[in-house]
Amino acid sequence: MSQDRTPKRSSRAARPFAAMGSLAAAPLKPLRDGATEAVLDSQLFQTLLADALDRSAPGETILLVGIADGVDATVYRAGSALPDARVGRPVREQAESRRPLAYDRYLRLRRLLSLQGARRPDPPAPASPPMLRSSGWKYALIASRCTVCGAVETPPGRVCPSCGAVDSGEAYSLRDVGCTVVSVTLDRLAPTPDLPVSIAVVDVDGGGRRSTEVTDVSPDGVRVGDRLTPTFRRLHSADGIHNYFWKTRAEER
Repeated sequence: MSQDRTPKRSSRAARPFAAMGSLAAAPLKPLRDGATEAVLDSQLFQTLLADALDRSAPGETILLVGIADGVDATVYRAGSALPDARVGRPVREQAESRRPLAYDRYLRLRRLLSLQGARRPDPPAPASPPMLRSSGWKYALIASRCTVCGAVETPPGRVCPSCGAVDSGEAYSLRDVGCTVVSVTLDRLAPTPDLPVSIAVVDVDGGGRRSTEVTDVSPDGVRVGDRLTPTFRRLHSADGIHNYFWKTRAEER
């Protein structure tokens, strides 16, 4: 890694092209008009690096340049394990599918604008023991599938709700399994800065039914029959502790 602390001038038009991409990759292009520059202005250099890693082949070199009080240049080389380590949607695909966000909603999500919530106690801070006991369900969305009748139970339990068999369940991951909305409502009292919240009851592909919070959608954007896919997000925060779980978002077509 090399660093140069001497302040240098650079045109705003040229900076996005200089930061996006690798030395040995295809011709440098911005994510979309203005998108790359917005990332730079927010100093989210991790996003730029993730995009370069999405497009780099093993052995290629990546140069990440940050311009602030000076210039920081970091050089990376893509390893042979990079293709197998890629999971989820590429950065550019996510950027192309982004939705407009109203300024007041942005302020609420960033906790820069406070609104009076419901007149009820705030949720307690997440506690480590219960999170550890249910870690499979909480972090990996692992349900239980009965080995006797094949019914799927969410969250997992000892007794099958379909046939009554005890301790007959086997681990069954729903992390990459889609689902279909069968009912939906709006929660206007949830402990979140972004109200109202869309709550849906879904039928999971392969069996099982559960309730889920739908994200990345307008309040009236969820309909019965819509296809959803799990996504790991923050539910709420209390006493400075963030509580994460699986929400759902619209399935990519």
